[in-house]
Amino acid sequence: MSPSPVADSFGARIPIRIVLVLACLLAAGCTDPPAVKRFAAASASAGDRFPEISKDIKESCARREEYRLVGRWDADLDSLERVTAGTCAPYGRTVSRLNKSHAVLMEYIKALGSLSAGELVSYDKALGDFGDALGDIAPDEAKHIAAAEGISSVLAEAAAGKWRRKELGTAIGNANADVQTLAGALCESIEKDYARLLDAESEAARKFYMSVIREHRADEPLTAILLYDRWIGEKKKIDARRETARGYVKVLKKIARGHQDLYDHRDDLTSKDVRKLVLEHAAAIEDLTAGLARVF
Repeated sequence: MSPSPVADSFGARIPIRIVLVLACLLAAGCTDPPAVKRFAAASASAGDRFPEISKDIKESCARREEYRLVGRWDADLDSLERVTAGTCAPYGRTVSRLNKSHAVLMEYIKALGSLSAGELVSYDKALGDFGDALGDIAPDEAKHIAAAEGISSVLAEAAAGKWRRKELGTAIGNANADVQTLAGALCESIEKDYARLLDAESEAARKFYMSVIREHRADEPLTAILLYDRWIGEKKKIDARRETARGYVKVLKKIARGHQDLYDHRDDLTSKDVRKLVLEHAAAIEDLTAGLARVF
C-alpha cells in the first residue's frame, strides 16, 4: 500500500513520509535518536559500576587500619571496629558526595538520550541538593559539587520547560563546561585518592604478613608458606581493584570526550559524521564496560 499523501498549498500531493522528514529538519535539532540514545545507554550502564568502586574507598581505609591495628599485638582488638570506623569516617562522607555528583552526571547523560528521541525529561530536584555545608569540604570536592549543581540546573530547566529534541543542542551547550569539570574531578578522585588508599592498604598488608611470616618461618614453616600464599592472594585482589578503577576512569574520560564532541558539533547534530562519531564513542564505552572485572 502506498503512503498516504497530503496536499501542499499548490495542490500537489506529497507523501506523508517526506512531510515528516521535513518537519524533523525544521525542528533544528533532530539528531539521530539511536546514536545518542545508545551513547546515553552505554554511559548509564557503565555508571552502574561506580558505586561499588566509590564504596571501596572507605572500605580500603578500613582494611588498611585493620592490618595496622592487628599487627600491633598490644592493640585493643575489642575496639578495632570502633577505632577503624572513626579513622575512616571522613572517607564515608566523601564517598556520599562523590556518589551524588556521579548520579547527577548519569541523570544528565540519560536526559540527552531522552531529548534526542523527542521524549520529555523528568528530574528530581533533590538529586542536586548538596546542602549548605560546602565550607566544610576540601576545594577539590567543592569544585565537583559546584559542577554537579550546574548540571542539575540544566536538568531542572529542561524538565520545567518541557524541552524536546530541538533543545538538545541547548542542553549540551549549557552543560558541557560542568560535564568536563565533573568528569575530570571524578577521575582525579579515583586516580589519586583511591589509588593512594590502595597503595597504603597494600603496604600495610605486606608489613603485617611479612612480620608474621618472619615470626613463624623457623618453627612453623608450613604456617609461613600458607601466610605467604594468603598475602599474595590479598595483593592480587588489591591489584584487581586498582585495574577496575583504572578501567572506569577510561570510561569517564570517554564519556567526557563524547560529550565534548557533541558540544563541538551542537549546531550540526543531524550530520552523518556526527552520528558516526557518537556511535563510535558508544561502542568504545560498551567495550570498556565489558572489560571491567567484578572484583568488589
